[in-house]
Amino acid sequence: MNRMERFTLLLLLLIFLFLLIRTAWVGDDVFITLRTVDNFIHGYGLRWNISDRVQSYTHPLWMLMMIPLYAILRNGYLTAVLLSFLFTIPLILWIAFKSNIRPIDSILTLTLLLLSKAF
Repeated sequence: MNRMERFTLLLLLLIFLFLLIRTAWVGDDVFITLRTVDNFIHGYGLRWNISDRVQSYTHPLWMLMMIPLYAILRNGYLTAVLLSFLFTIPLILWIAFKSNIRPIDSILTLTLLLLSKAF
């Protein structure tokens, strides 16, 4: 990898980190899940209301990953955003520095992800 490719990758990674932090948000579905997580942390089980046995979460694996982080932080918004960062940042680094692909392919992939509103 030459110096220009390395500089371009570093610049794209910095832009990506800035946009990741700048556009971090939490949807209403996450707050529904967080109420379930909070009830679980307080010993009431995985339920929305303490007296009802209703599955109020739509993503069980994500909810189970939120439980230990929420137990430590006790902040729903921070839990959701940090968990997202913990999965997004390694993915981006893997795309940028995967050894068996050409640097131009990494640069192209990161550029397309940066231009995507969906990602």
